[in-house]
Amino acid sequence: MKLVLRIVGALLALVVVVFVAQYVASESGEVVTVHSVDADGAARETRVWVVDDAGSQWLRTGNTKSKWMARVNVHPEIEMTRKGETRSYLAVPVPEARARVNQLMAEKYGWADQVVALLASREKARALRLDPR
Repeated sequence: MKLVLRIVGALLALVVVVFVAQYVASESGEVVTVHSVDADGAARETRVWVVDDAGSQWLRTGNTKSKWMARVNVHPEIEMTRKGETRSYLAVPVPEARARVNQLMAEKYGWADQVVALLASREKARALRLDPR
């Protein structure tokens, strides 16, 4: 019985470590705030990573079923706060940019991107270009 409790305890500790590592990694480097609207019109905020490429700003979601991505799918008109400035954008999905955005995120966020990739597949990631409004 003690062995079973130790194994269960070790597994629970491992789960906690993974989630703490995921949180620490996701808050590392430059993190911006996306302001979106839910189906009821309520304002929501989500903290995400951002990269720049060819004059555009890009966001990525590793989970296409995430709540913030669902809101953006319905209402692509968002605001983003970056370096203390809030601006309005249209979030435009660009499927063919996934590999490039994944590469840019890996280069910019390094070890943190590798940790986040453990729980969020890069193969199903969705790249969003932010067009100023």
